[in-house]
Amino acid sequence: MYKSENINHRENIITINNRNVNSPELKEQILSFGKEITLNTSRKIFKDILDTNKLFLHIHPGYLPDIRGADGSLNSLDKKKEIGSSAFFINRKIDEGDIILRKKFKLPKFKHLKLELFNDSELYNIWYSFFDPLLRAKILKELILIKNFKITKQETEIGNYYSFIEKKNIKKILINVIDKTET
Repeated sequence: MYKSENINHRENIITINNRNVNSPELKEQILSFGKEITLNTSRKIFKDILDTNKLFLHIHPGYLPDIRGADGSLNSLDKKKEIGSSAFFINRKIDEGDIILRKKFKLPKFKHLKLELFNDSELYNIWYSFFDPLLRAKILKELILIKNFKITKQETEIGNYYSFIEKKNIKKILINVIDKTET
C-alpha cells in the first residue's frame, strides 16, 4: 500500500525505509531532512523519534476518537457496525494525537467471501492483506490531495481503546460485510 513508487511522484514527498522505527539510523535520517511531517506506517509504537520535534502522521483504520488501539477496522465492525479511518499526528499516547482528517465509509458488502471456506487465521490475514490497507490508502490519498486542512484536537475523554481481536471471533465480526442477498 505504501510503496514508494506509488507516492514518490508527489511533490515534496521523500520515503525512508527502515524496519526498526526506534533505530538510531532512522532518527538520524529523519533529522537530516528538512521536511516537517513524516508518515509512520509501522505497527510498532515508537518513542525515541518523537524527540526529534518533527510531526509524525499515522493513518489509523478506525474513526477517532471512537475506536483507538489495535485492529481498528475489525473493532469498528464489531463494536460500531461501521468502517472509518483517521489521519492524525502521533503523540506519546496511543491514537490520541490531533486529527487531520477522518471519515466514515459505507459498509462494504462482499458477495463472494465464503467465511466457511477459511479458518480464523486465514480470514484475519485476508482482511489485513487487502481491506485494511485499502481503507488506509483511501484516507492517505485524500490527505495528499487536500490543499488546506484543519487540525482538530482529539476529544480523548470519549471513545474507547481496544486491543487485538480474538481471532476466534472473526467470522462473527465479518458477517457484517457479507452480502446476504446471494443465494
